[in-house]
Amino acid sequence: MAFERGHRNQRGMTLLELLVVMTILALVTSLLMQGFGTALSTYERVQRRQSEGMPLELGYRWFSETLSGTQAELDTPRHFSGDAQRLGGVTHQPLQGGNGQVSFFSWQLSEAETGELKLSYSQPNGIDWEIVRWPAGSRGRFIYRAPNGAAA
Repeated sequence: MAFERGHRNQRGMTLLELLVVMTILALVTSLLMQGFGTALSTYERVQRRQSEGMPLELGYRWFSETLSGTQAELDTPRHFSGDAQRLGGVTHQPLQGGNGQVSFFSWQLSEAETGELKLSYSQPNGIDWEIVRWPAGSRGRFIYRAPNGAAA
């Protein structure tokens, strides 16, 4: 009987192959972790900038929506009126209530105790919200246009 000495069946990896696989895995893992860290820091930066600008942008949007839903009324208690510090009337887009629901509203500019200028919104149902504050020393007023387009 002649025994053939040929290739032995391998049932595992050699130490060298194992080291190569571990090295490749370590490189891929480090690249993934670095990318994840960069993405996370970018996300946090975007969130911080959004949260800093959100209240002001939201206040402008609320102001615009309320005024765009304002309804012209001839009856004295319901007509649109205002001066340099306050404006009010009837709107179809109140901040508290559903769109299309008719509600009285009022926007007011006033000075806070700290000297800051603040814009407040109110409705007769007890809503009185401070929407935006500007730094102390800021000045503001509502300006109205006459039918001829001149500022009144």
